[in-house]
Amino acid sequence: MNKIKLSLMLLVAMIMVGCAQPEVNTVQVQTVWGKPTKVIRPPGIWTLTTLGDDYYDIALTQDSGETVLNSSTKDNARFTWKIKYTYTLINDDAAIMSHVTQYGIDPEKRKTMLQGTISQLVLKAYEIETKNYPAYDLSENILSIQANVANALQETVKNTCQISFVTLAAEGNPDFADDNIEHAASRVVANQKAVEAAEAGLEADKIDQQRQQIQADILKDPA
Repeated sequence: MNKIKLSLMLLVAMIMVGCAQPEVNTVQVQTVWGKPTKVIRPPGIWTLTTLGDDYYDIALTQDSGETVLNSSTKDNARFTWKIKYTYTLINDDAAIMSHVTQYGIDPEKRKTMLQGTISQLVLKAYEIETKNYPAYDLSENILSIQANVANALQETVKNTCQISFVTLAAEGNPDFADDNIEHAASRVVANQKAVEAAEAGLEADKIDQQRQQIQADILKDPA
């Protein structure tokens, strides 16, 4: 009889009724002996907490990171370029379960591992894209480079990291090891902008002349 009572007491101690309640912009992941088993969303659920159960908050808010590309152009000019990104975890139960299974539950360790993977993917994509350009063309084609990298990584980070980028951009212009290249590249960009401004001015003048001609024709022949 005493053994039965003791067993019942142990069973009661092992099983407790509780309520898992994630905060706003978070979900909770239930684990059993360290293995993720369920995603719990606000407003929460009543649960039977047994021995080995734990609940961990997973933030769905934006996070950010940065890395530095050390690479060379098509014509072997060495440069560095700081790249910054912000991202969010994909808000889907299957993606969240896959994410915590791959990167772990502990928030700091998970962030370190995740951003290590993101940085590797970002650096590889930027390196491939920047090697398409010689040094003097690199700064001139920043917008094209950014767009191509973002498009290339969109599905990759979704499948590999279970995240989506909010922003992804290299900061400023590439910092060339040879200052002469950097100065010359800056002049190339400035010249290109001057040409574009001049062309825009000519086009505006052309449009204005056409408008004036139409107005003159109307006044000459109102019908």
